[in-house]
Amino acid sequence: MSKSWWIAHVAILAIVVFRYDAFGGESPPFAPAGPPVPLYEFCYAFGSSADGSAMTYFTGPFLTTLNEMAYVQNLFREFIADKYGSQPDRHAGVQDITCVVPSPSEMATAQQTLDNYATNMRRGGGKVVETGWQYLSAPAPAPAVVAATPATLPDDPRITNATPEMRSLLEERKGSAGLYCMAENTNQALYECNCYADRVVIATLDQGAMIVQSVDEEHRPVPMLTPQIELVVPRADLHTCVNRSLLPQRAYDWGMQISGMYVGDAKQRLAQCIADDALAAYNSNPGTNIQYFDNLTRNAYAGCTVKVH
Repeated sequence: MSKSWWIAHVAILAIVVFRYDAFGGESPPFAPAGPPVPLYEFCYAFGSSADGSAMTYFTGPFLTTLNEMAYVQNLFREFIADKYGSQPDRHAGVQDITCVVPSPSEMATAQQTLDNYATNMRRGGGKVVETGWQYLSAPAPAPAVVAATPATLPDDPRITNATPEMRSLLEERKGSAGLYCMAENTNQALYECNCYADRVVIATLDQGAMIVQSVDEEHRPVPMLTPQIELVVPRADLHTCVNRSLLPQRAYDWGMQISGMYVGDAKQRLAQCIADDALAAYNSNPGTNIQYFDNLTRNAYAGCTVKVH
């Protein structure tokens, strides 16, 4: 597999990632009842073609909600297995199916972002299949009418002195960051979301927030905040927002997953060693986000194999 293919994949993974278990089948079941949060998104899966070459399978853009996300990933997994005979796999620890919610979350934006991803992958030497698959969600109940509450921005002199237009865009950025946090928390409450959203706002300012003129889907001029949130989130310092009480079990579970060649007591001792070493490294030097901690967990593997032996 070419180096440029991997670079293209790594470059586009600074995004919202949804990881969830679900029910299979081609006909989506309706989601559990709950307050709907409409989102336009698309997903893609790493897999292999019949001749064994690497392929990336894209859905089309579709509308879903946070309540329905637990169904979507496995439905697409089942679809490409049935239609293309391909079982999604994991590349270098990357989740086998990744879903992207662009900002703003609109159908046109989702389609354009999908096109950009597919184009970048092809330029990097990857093979792409645009399946056109879409999730057909259950009709959402009419949302309750509530008074809009402006987002409470963090205390920062750059915000205090900002123009009303900049403050408004930063409030929108905080709302989008809250959705990112909710997606990160799909399986576990990894982050405290108000803290997460505040840190993304601060990171936006640290990275030189500017207002540029763009156009909406009806070609009307609209202000847009740069840098885009997809570029900000991976560089935001989120370590104060991490739910540290979950880290020991998370590291142990990672250790059990990557200790496949070991069995029984040896496997458990290796996983516990990995968890202990990763936590010690993290406590001495907390990184910016949960992905940093996961990397410490993987890095602890080599040293622990020596200790366990």
